[in-house]
Amino acid sequence: MDFKQTTFGIKILKLLKKNNSELNEQKLETTKEVNELNEKIKALENKNNILEGKLNTINNENSELKNKIESLDICIKNLQNIMDSTQCKSIGSSFLYSSIRSAICSRKMWL
Repeated sequence: MDFKQTTFGIKILKLLKKNNSELNEQKLETTKEVNELNEKIKALENKNNILEGKLNTINNENSELKNKIESLDICIKNLQNIMDSTQCKSIGSSFLYSSIRSAICSRKMWL
């Protein structure tokens, strides 16, 4: 007698078919979950690329601002040298001199 035809064999085959069906359902669910996760990963990668682009823009703007600040510092130093080398005798000149001096001191403290 063939094993598949025995009562025990029939029960085993039914269990194996049921198990196989359950595994196929689990596989489908897992595949759906994996696909959803892959979509989320792609969306996050897109957001990351956008954020990296924005960060690069900010870094470029920051570099430009640093260059402008360096240029201003050079101008301030030049003004300071000019003012140090000239005598400010008039009241207006003295006021201008003290205002620029104050700005220079403030700038140095800010840095």
